[in-house]
Amino acid sequence: IVSSEQYNELLKSIINEKTELKASEETKKNTYFIDDQSNSKPNLRNIIEIESKSYLGIPYVWGGSTPEIGFDCSGFVRWVYKKSTGKLIVRTTKEHYNKYKNHLSNEINNFEKGDLIYFKTLPDRMISHVGIYLGNRKFIHAPNERESIKIDSISNYWEKNLVGLVSVNNI
Repeated sequence: IVSSEQYNELLKSIINEKTELKASEETKKNTYFIDDQSNSKPNLRNIIEIESKSYLGIPYVWGGSTPEIGFDCSGFVRWVYKKSTGKLIVRTTKEHYNKYKNHLSNEINNFEKGDLIYFKTLPDRMISHVGIYLGNRKFIHAPNERESIKIDSISNYWEKNLVGLVSVNNI
């Protein structure tokens, strides 16, 4: 397994300024291997974690949905899920709520790595922020225009605004 920094450098060497990146039905899923001579592949939850961490430090851009431009929260999870699972999920948090509301769980002890985690950060919306749960009460997300993709703990502000989680199995 390569580090996030090594993966980002590899991406930079492949992508040039004319490359147009966006998650679509044509976006190809990445392939992952474990460098341990066993030729085994990591499980889906580990793949989602690896893919998500490869974008650490990419800037937040409202409406952004590619690593070349930057990501907003839903653009980030859409890109990561398409690249790691091959599934193109809905684009906005409003669409997430409409599609997955019957699968939302707020039992934090049942959260698993790779699941989508939702927050209510705006008073007029049931869900207004999404990230990817990494385990140990941590998640990765595109927080706001003052920050880049980063890992946060589910405590204080985030714990207070936690709505729940949707399992990768229900996506």
